[in-house]
Amino acid sequence: MPWSSLGLKRDDPWGHAYQYRVNNALSASFSLSTSGTGSGQIKICVDATCTKTEASNVAFVVYSRAEHDATQPPSLSDEKENADNDNIYVSHTPVQGGFDDQLAWVSYYVLMNRMIIVDKLH
Repeated sequence: MPWSSLGLKRDDPWGHAYQYRVNNALSASFSLSTSGTGSGQIKICVDATCTKTEASNVAFVVYSRAEHDATQPPSLSDEKENADNDNIYVSHTPVQGGFDDQLAWVSYYVLMNRMIIVDKLH
């Protein structure tokens, strides 16, 4: 992650590098007509089954594996979903002794709106 350019710390409070994923359609030059959907679409679900979606058409997600090191296989299915390198992520309230990942994301529409406001997209 370009943490320095964004004015962030490289590591989360547990000493692990922040992780991120960007919608494939937005990883190169894009315009207002660029679609944020398709194979690169990122979804945020309330659990690993993804029967209920918290957010879809996400432009990017930044996350911390929290106390669990990303190099160690997590024991919970929700954390396994966040570690499997696909475009589906789980976000819900941390559970003591269990799920503790922390996510932040921006929707495709919010990103486009912010870029128009700062005159970077026409």
